[in-house]
Amino acid sequence: MIAVIVVTVFLSMIIGAYVVNPLYNAQNAPPPKTGALTMIITSDNWYNNTSGYQAAFFVVENGHIESSSMITVAAHTLLEITIINYDKATDPLLVNNDANVTGTVGDVVYEYNNSLVNASGAGVISPRGEFALTSVPASKISHTFTTNTGLNIPIYPSSTEVAYAYFNTTGLYTWACMCDCGPVAMDHSGWMFGDIQVVSQ
Repeated sequence: MIAVIVVTVFLSMIIGAYVVNPLYNAQNAPPPKTGALTMIITSDNWYNNTSGYQAAFFVVENGHIESSSMITVAAHTLLEITIINYDKATDPLLVNNDANVTGTVGDVVYEYNNSLVNASGAGVISPRGEFALTSVPASKISHTFTTNTGLNIPIYPSSTEVAYAYFNTTGLYTWACMCDCGPVAMDHSGWMFGDIQVVSQ
């Protein structure tokens, strides 16, 4: 009789754990779909004899540097966004709120081994070379990657930044740098603004 009671209690505990513990169900769930968007910013891009050199965003795809005028990403996909900024200059923000990181997972961007960030952290270099930032001082922003979906990533000069984000609604959207980078770059697609096409996975 005691053995029957013990077995019954033991089975009840297992069944109860299976029902209440989400880990049992999570083990069967498929992993999240992931994707990557890698961009570089360079400042020495020749425009013409009147305007000279301009800064521009480029997309890295399959080992090639492509125009940023049309960026294609998959919906419902955890996107790892890497921005490598070779521009050493800072530019004034057009809107002060764009110093804040928004629309990324956790509203943070990860900065890697940037001397400006290390200096602001009392000279302490992260063992992983990584700092999680929720904003960048307005006076130290070089560019931003800002979309009309609510994503905003402020970018330090001479830096590498990584953020994670989702685009969950298919359609055509826009991205732009929200700094005053000069009229030529700001007015031409593929330089400091462009489109984002969110497609079904």
